[in-house]
Amino acid sequence: MRKHLIYIVAILAVALMASGIISYNIGRGIAKLQVQEMQDRLDSLLAKQRDAIITKRVSLQMEDIAYQQKEISDKQRERAEQQSILALKNAARAEQESQIARKAEAQAKKAEAQAREAAKEAREQKQIAEEQEQIAILQRDEAEHARRLSDTLTYRRLGNTLGASSISQFDSQGNDIASLLAYWSWYFQKEYDGNTYFTQTYLSLAMSSNSTHSVPMPTNSSANAIVPYKDGCLVASGYGEIMYWGKKQEVLFRNNTYDFRGIAVVGDQIYALSHKGQMIILDKSGKSKVVPVPVGNYQKVLKYGSDLLLVAQQSISTFNTTKCSVTYTFSTKDRISSTHMVGEKICIFFNTGMEEHRSMDGKLLAQNNTKKITFLGNAATEVTASLYDPITGCTILGQRDGTIDIYNKYGRMITNVTGHKGAITALTMSGNILVSCSYDHSIQISNLPNFHLDNGYSFMEETTMETVVPRKITNKLEREWVIPVNIKYEGWPLSVTSTTGNLIYVGLSNGNIVSLNTSTDEMAAIIKNNLVKKGLNLTRHQWNYYIGHNVPYKTID
Repeated sequence: MRKHLIYIVAILAVALMASGIISYNIGRGIAKLQVQEMQDRLDSLLAKQRDAIITKRVSLQMEDIAYQQKEISDKQRERAEQQSILALKNAARAEQESQIARKAEAQAKKAEAQAREAAKEAREQKQIAEEQEQIAILQRDEAEHARRLSDTLTYRRLGNTLGASSISQFDSQGNDIASLLAYWSWYFQKEYDGNTYFTQTYLSLAMSSNSTHSVPMPTNSSANAIVPYKDGCLVASGYGEIMYWGKKQEVLFRNNTYDFRGIAVVGDQIYALSHKGQMIILDKSGKSKVVPVPVGNYQKVLKYGSDLLLVAQQSISTFNTTKCSVTYTFSTKDRISSTHMVGEKICIFFNTGMEEHRSMDGKLLAQNNTKKITFLGNAATEVTASLYDPITGCTILGQRDGTIDIYNKYGRMITNVTGHKGAITALTMSGNILVSCSYDHSIQISNLPNFHLDNGYSFMEETTMETVVPRKITNKLEREWVIPVNIKYEGWPLSVTSTTGNLIYVGLSNGNIVSLNTSTDEMAAIIKNNLVKKGLNLTRHQWNYYIGHNVPYKTID
């Protein structure tokens, strides 16, 4: 029991001791916390004291700055008051200057209005002066134009008269005088834009330049067909003759059983077509052979590449020159009056006044269906000769009544050429020169560039125009309307062809073949060259007699 008591006392002692230790430690911790709290408060108080000291110092500095700002502000206020007084003085002065400026502006506006009025008056006076000047210029131009017109027409008439005088002199064997007058006839026409293709001027040049020649067929039979060949031409006659005329005259074939109506040259072979349907072929050695073709009343031969188109009254056949045979034939309902080629298109005209365009195999071209021909709105007429000119793109149609209509590439009629009194038999172009043959026993040579139409355009301009807007006719003196050269023959001109130069060949019904130069300029150059070589000129007396005292004397240089 005692032992247990001892243990209890010991345990209590230990517990008491532990409790004391714990209490000590707790008290010590509390004391440390209190000390730390006291230390923090002290630090806080010390910081606040420092802040207060700094704040006081800053406050004192701010107060000093405020006093300084006040002094500056007082000084600025004083300066502003001074500036305000000065501004008031300047404003008063500016108002005075503004009043002066307004007065000056009013005076300037008044002066400007007066100046504008004066300028307006000056412009009106200037306009009146300019109008008077234009009237004076117009009157002067009109007077000058009238003078030039008078002079020009006088010189053109003089050219015509000299041409007629030259022909008279030539007929009476006065060849030198004839040549001089022919040259001056051409000169005055050329110098004053006249018509050098006036008949008398042209004929005088042709005679004096020796540019017209003629040979007969051996049997005097009609020269029905003619084509260029080498340096001359080939002629096929109604009496079965084929003749070459160039540097020499040579009959290449003769057989009066044939009535030739067409002739063509392909390579080195000559093809002549008879009226009843025989093709005569001549080779370069002169040997001939006869190739039969379909029976028909043949009229002409058209050349297409190496093939030939044989045109009869109511049929057209294609003749292959390689095979020497007809490869295709198509017939027509009506009688064919004329044909020509445009590329691969065959243009066919009928005695009924109808026109067809067909392909080489005879098919009717749908876009150019059979149509009625009208000329200048008149009733249909028969086309007896037709021609396509690849240079201008024009189609030229000669009619039974002797008129010739010319259409450009757009199918618009440009103009017509008159003068013939009988049906047109043949047409050809020599450059821009149209040569036409007629049953009135004449040929006409028409210089187409001389055409100037009523709408103000020239013939050559119209060839490229699809539609025409008439333009104002100027005061300028235009070229004369074309007056074709008209040459009469005993026989009917039945055929005509042109060469690469200016020569044309005409075949007549009386068997004569005529060669002509279509260039008046070329013939005038020949005459001038001959006169210069001879040293010939008109004397002053001759000049005054033939040309006139009022025309300044000239010589041929």
